[in-house]
Amino acid sequence: MYFIWGLFIVVLVACFLFMGFKTAKTYKGYYSLESNLDEAASMYFTQNPFSLEEGESMKVDINDLSDYVDSVDVKGDKCSGYVLITKKDGKNTYKTYLTCENYKTLKE
Repeated sequence: MYFIWGLFIVVLVACFLFMGFKTAKTYKGYYSLESNLDEAASMYFTQNPFSLEEGESMKVDINDLSDYVDSVDVKGDKCSGYVLITKKDGKNTYKTYLTCENYKTLKE
């Protein structure tokens, strides 16, 4: 009886690991695009300085970042969205929110 439960648990864990790795591989391009857009927004903000007060945020549409990134699509999946720039502890933080046909950034 313990052997059956043990085998069941091993199979269940293996299934979860497989699904997790497959999901990570599927969305790798989107995660990369988010990271690239964060960096692009940083360059954009440096070249187009805006005054942000502590705790204040502003949105930059990803189309405004076209000079800083190669494209805003992942394997033909065109994306829209924005980068939220927030001044926190005296530094700017950047968080990209994408909406694509096959992917959407989750809000924190």
